[in-house]
Amino acid sequence: MTSERVESRTRVPQVFQDALPETPTPKAWNVATTYAVTGPARFILATATGMWQDNTAGLRAKLATLERQHARLRSGFNALAQRVAALEQELEMLKAEGEIIEIRDIPRKQAKDEIRRLFATGETLYYSDIVQRLQLGIELVVELCKELEVEDEIQVNGNAN
Repeated sequence: MTSERVESRTRVPQVFQDALPETPTPKAWNVATTYAVTGPARFILATATGMWQDNTAGLRAKLATLERQHARLRSGFNALAQRVAALEQELEMLKAEGEIIEIRDIPRKQAKDEIRRLFATGETLYYSDIVQRLQLGIELVVELCKELEVEDEIQVNGNAN
């Protein structure tokens, strides 16, 4: 095989310029000289490959770090998912036992009418009884009971806290 010199008049890309050894001739920076078998082009390719391999090692290290972080995040996520499932199960048990009440969102007038009907039974009721039976928020029940008391429709026992 023979070495053949081929000159190109195109500018050498910056990545290759950075890889070339310092040379006293500025021509090396402006003209890419390649050889069919050996020569500076092979050096440029070898240097570029070395840079790529070095970069690959860095990328592999970053990838390994990301994979470790991903494993920790996945583990944390799985632990949270298990905890949420356990809490949902506990919530369902409490609902079944009647310890948790799902509050209805109904118009104020409708809630007042329902409270009025509940008191019409003549039974002594606590705020908690009304909340549980009618599934209304405690704040709304207290407000409406006070309104009904002012309107003389119900009587609130001051001793029945």
